[in-house]
Amino acid sequence: MSPKESRFGRLHPARCALRIASLAGVIAGACFPGVREAQAAPPETMPIFRAQLTVRTCDVTNAQTNDPVFASLNGSNSTALDYGRNDFERNDTFTYDLVRNGVATVSDVTRLRISKTGSNGLSICRLDLRLNGALIFTQTFPATGAGRLFLDGSGASRARTITGATLRASQTWATYTPPFPPFVLARAEMESRIEALAGTRISGQIVRWGQRKGPRFVEATRDDANTLHLDLDLEEDTRNAIASRPFLSGVSSAIGFIERFTPVPLPNPAVDVDFDVTITCDDGMLDFAVGGASVDVDTFPRIDLPSLPVPGLREAVDFVETKLNQLVDVAEDLVEALLGVPAIEAGLAAGLTRISFGTATPIRPNVTVQNNGDVTFSL
Repeated sequence: MSPKESRFGRLHPARCALRIASLAGVIAGACFPGVREAQAAPPETMPIFRAQLTVRTCDVTNAQTNDPVFASLNGSNSTALDYGRNDFERNDTFTYDLVRNGVATVSDVTRLRISKTGSNGLSICRLDLRLNGALIFTQTFPATGAGRLFLDGSGASRARTITGATLRASQTWATYTPPFPPFVLARAEMESRIEALAGTRISGQIVRWGQRKGPRFVEATRDDANTLHLDLDLEEDTRNAIASRPFLSGVSSAIGFIERFTPVPLPNPAVDVDFDVTITCDDGMLDFAVGGASVDVDTFPRIDLPSLPVPGLREAVDFVETKLNQLVDVAEDLVEALLGVPAIEAGLAAGLTRISFGTATPIRPNVTVQNNGDVTFSL
């Protein structure tokens, strides 16, 4: 018997279709108690099981950025807005899931802050905040002139904070109606949530999103009736790895010197991360058990830099070759130390558990992973 079988056993297949309206209240009470009636405006005690931010960049020159961008809902909350795509291109609209560390109820939303590092400016024309899938705050900004939202690192502010009071004073907040909890956890939602968790985990580290090997950078597929298999396509950022390792001190400046004469080929080995998520509903809570994680770093050939007919350069080339090949030797250890399997399992499990909320009830709906990767709940 596998670990997941011994821990959870096997839940019975769904006996009723989710579309039967009479089941809605029963299932909501089982895994989402306290959200049975729609109300005008959200009570501060309303649990949050999903937070999303839609960012639209302006259609003006230099609106885009390649710098890291972050969003937060309070002082202890932060999400790196880093998906496996070209984030923050000009005239681009995209919705990010927000990591919900420190955000359990509406009262925990004390601000909406967007910030960045670096000196490559970012111009934003609209922000939409959604809680539990419904719009609760929206604000537009002019592309130019007074009042624009322009984040830069060369004199202008790198952050803009919308206070909790401003959020709650908006018409959208005042007319917000808490939506009924969904009874299908779509594959695309799981992939987006995990992409947000992973993007935040790797932000500023020696690993980044890599070459996409399938249709998506994060792919969820059905493993069995209660388990999803997740595959992430990452790569090692060799330049950041060089900068982060004491034994490679001096390499960056040597590479910069050599690159005056010829580009230095720095391969970024692919990093494949796989893990399983087993989903059950116990004691009124959705439970996400993450296990079977693995991190595989591709090997790449030894590095031989070209010989250059420049006096005194051979020593620098030899130095860089030696150090880079030391990096090749320890690349997998470096990545696994960063992404360590226990850290992956604990971090993802904690992040995914925040999808649900509630207290113990005597009713336990069935949780079924469908062939298309959707997760459904039924009696």
